[in-house]
Amino acid sequence: MMAMTRLFTISILTMFFTTNAFAQPPVTGIEVGNTAPDISLKSPGGETFSLYDFRGKVILIHFWASWCRPCRYENAELVETYHTFRDNKFESGDGFIIFSVSLDKTRDNWLAAIQKDRLVWKEHVSSLQGWESVAAKTYDIRAIPASVLIDGNGKILAKNLKTEQLHQMLTQMTR
Repeated sequence: MMAMTRLFTISILTMFFTTNAFAQPPVTGIEVGNTAPDISLKSPGGETFSLYDFRGKVILIHFWASWCRPCRYENAELVETYHTFRDNKFESGDGFIIFSVSLDKTRDNWLAAIQKDRLVWKEHVSSLQGWESVAAKTYDIRAIPASVLIDGNGKILAKNLKTEQLHQMLTQMTR
């Protein structure tokens, strides 16, 4: 009787797990060549920034957090990239911005990291919901740092470029 109960339980569990009961619907719209989904979040000053407000510029969406060591290391490289390309004219737009999406939960830590890392651009946003951020879910972000490069028309050009690859791509796009 005990063996029969165990077999029944295993059968039910197997059926439950193999029917994808825990599967989430696939995230769509974040593939290279597609139009980038909009992100609208608050800046540290309380202003709402929408990704679509910056159409006409080449945009790097950068997902990061103050507690992420690789993110903080990458921030130093992104500052250099920003200064190098911010005023460039590209095939699909004029200017380059970094749209920094923080996955922090603590406002003070987020702001301290922006200041300490000298992230001089103004396009910093966060919902302060960590991994529950709508932006992270929209872009299917599962690890950070993560990035998406978008042209001036809102088309996704690349995802998760290394800094050297980003420099090379931006240089090639410069008119």
